[in-house]
Amino acid sequence: MPLEHATHLANPIRFSDVLDITGTPASLAVARHFLKRTLQHWGISSVVDDMLTVGGELVTNAVDACGEFRKTRQWQANGASTLIRVRMLSFSSSVAVEVWDRLPGEPELRPFDPTLSTHQLPTTGRGLQMVEALSVRWGFYPVAPWGKVVWAELEVGDQAVSA
Repeated sequence: MPLEHATHLANPIRFSDVLDITGTPASLAVARHFLKRTLQHWGISSVVDDMLTVGGELVTNAVDACGEFRKTRQWQANGASTLIRVRMLSFSSSVAVEVWDRLPGEPELRPFDPTLSTHQLPTTGRGLQMVEALSVRWGFYPVAPWGKVVWAELEVGDQAVSA
């Protein structure tokens, strides 16, 4: 697990946009549309595919976390919502996506086992490996009283970030 807790926020934010969605399987398509349209609006086409993969994995994990949160006493006692917040941030030479959900705790980066053959690989649990591979930095930070934000930052290189 990366030790980076919101290091991306040390940079001046040029633009930001937010999407609030419910934690259902259908929300992944909505989130991916938001990610793509936001990057297009900012004039950043070089990272659309990588951001759709990275952001999609973070939203998928948040949807899964909403399912786990429904099993907790906090959910049962408060009837809390399964809100997920997706925030896009642009900096001078990078963009970041943050995904908030109500389930506390660290996201788990499962190690890759190169000795496994293709048919032995697990069908789930490898998303954060892709996030780590495609981003320059990623991490998480806790949010009181409930939840966490998992974030990833992608470089945009020499491409101007403008809106």
